[in-house]
Amino acid sequence: MNLVLSWNYVTPGDINSFGTVQNRVHEFSSEGYIGNLLLTTFQIALIVENDTLFVHGGIDIEWAKKGIENINILGKELVNKTTKMLSRENPIITWNAMNVTKEEASIFLDVNGPLWMRKYAEKDDEYTKKMLDEVLEILKVKRMVIGHTPLSSRIVSRCNGKVYVIDVGISSYYGGNLAALEIVGDQVKEIYPDGMVKYNESGDNDNNENANKIIKDEL
Repeated sequence: MNLVLSWNYVTPGDINSFGTVQNRVHEFSSEGYIGNLLLTTFQIALIVENDTLFVHGGIDIEWAKKGIENINILGKELVNKTTKMLSRENPIITWNAMNVTKEEASIFLDVNGPLWMRKYAEKDDEYTKKMLDEVLEILKVKRMVIGHTPLSSRIVSRCNGKVYVIDVGISSYYGGNLAALEIVGDQVKEIYPDGMVKYNESGDNDNNENANKIIKDEL
């Protein structure tokens, strides 16, 4: 959102930390520190250890068929074009002015795209579960780890450990909650400042009787 100057969630304090509005825009441009960081490291989605997909919102069947590599290429092109435009003295933030293609723009605009999707976090009906199973099969992974949708101060597991919603509200606006998800082989742990919630792949943490067992002093 910052790359298209959509500052809906930017506070006056954040802007002041850069000194001026112009300074903040510059830092997100291809000539600024943040812009360069995005140009060199940004990825829409990432498969780790060949079995876990990390993505901000989620991947549906249509996006899964594009493939993770192609999704990241689209994201990189969008970052390239937006940061380049922000480097201009008077940036014009329109898709046409930035030569952004319809497919590239869909990364940002599609409400069911990788950045905005909320279905896996909000729904666990049979249709959603079937869609998830097909996506995991297409991408050849066991599970999907997503953020974007704060549901609780604790990590939420859905669909028998196939989805982990790790947005626990780390921002002070949501309570400054802290958590981490540790995956070692097939063992998945939720780590919190006050201890560790431990559960396996066999069930959601809403239903698995072992899910809410706090293991103290294990850290």
